[in-house]
Amino acid sequence: MKVLNFIVKKNFRNAFVVCLCAVQLLASCRKDERAVPKPMPVDEELKPFKDYKFSKEVLVFPDVVIGRLKSDGTYNKSSTIGWTHPSVKYFEKKWNNHQYWMAITPYPSGVNEYENPTIFCSDDGKSWKEPGGIDNPIEKAPPAPGYNSDVNLLFDNGKLYCFWRGMETVDPVNHKVINGRTLLYKSSVDGVHWSEKKVITTWNYLGIDLIAPAILKESNRYFCYGVCTGETTPGAYYTNYAIRRSEVSSFDDVKVDRDKGYQLVNIATRPWGENEEPWHIEVKKFREKWYMMVSTTYNNQYGNGGRLFFGFSNDGISFTFGAKPICPLTNCYKSSFELYENKKPGVSNIKLWRTSSSPWAVYFDEFSLEGYFDQSPV
Repeated sequence: MKVLNFIVKKNFRNAFVVCLCAVQLLASCRKDERAVPKPMPVDEELKPFKDYKFSKEVLVFPDVVIGRLKSDGTYNKSSTIGWTHPSVKYFEKKWNNHQYWMAITPYPSGVNEYENPTIFCSDDGKSWKEPGGIDNPIEKAPPAPGYNSDVNLLFDNGKLYCFWRGMETVDPVNHKVINGRTLLYKSSVDGVHWSEKKVITTWNYLGIDLIAPAILKESNRYFCYGVCTGETTPGAYYTNYAIRRSEVSSFDDVKVDRDKGYQLVNIATRPWGENEEPWHIEVKKFREKWYMMVSTTYNNQYGNGGRLFFGFSNDGISFTFGAKPICPLTNCYKSSFELYENKKPGVSNIKLWRTSSSPWAVYFDEFSLEGYFDQSPV
């Protein structure tokens, strides 16, 4: 019995020591866990635009670049790579397994036969891939001298729409070449399978245009913004290329006609100066305001020497712009953006997919807009 009691007491002491060590070890682990600093929210790490160093890292996209159909049934291929006209749509809750969707056009060496609507997806806005099973580009090049350009994404009623601007494209109904320019679109419920293209409207080459169409929906109304050429009288912010907007009940009703609701957008100042004017745009709605990004061109040129400017509006028709470019670099081209909340009241952050025309490439930048609209002119 004494031996048995000794064994029990010894085992009890051993068990107590083991438990005590376990408690100390657990406490130690918890202490170490608390000592590890939690990562800062993204917006607390972001620099304001004036301190931000713009990225030099080119975004890489899958090589799906093809040109016109050849007589042997294959497509022209380019020996170089180039990209432009990104239009990015962010989904807070993933749509078809991805957070970001992009429409973009290849533009190797500035050759327009490769400038065809192409769709990519991403989960971080930086690494892009094709959605599995897609046939890119979703619209092939029309016969020479026709071409596609200027893509724009809209998500509406469960569908992703890709709009683009065409020149001498083929009519999907009668299969004849349309003499002039066109606004077209395709739609998809999964980002992979796309409908047949549909022509919204056509217009003549001279006197008016819809460059870089930006289409969005607000309160069951659709708004189509674009850069319009052939303005007969210089305005406050342009010499020849103004920004206009259509408001319609259905985007199928858009008309590129000054007498049919294609009204002039107002900008009180000319932040880009007397030698530049708008060339390409993107427009989005955020926090009950309308935001517009403008890439400029030298007067009566075609995107040469472009810079990026950013503005906002309370009504979507009268815009206020920052007094300086949002990016200090030149040779910028049509770019895309998404805005999101900063922890500071009234301050937004921007994710910017910035296009360069030298070389034709896209870069990703992310910074705070704090102070941008408070700056003084040069």
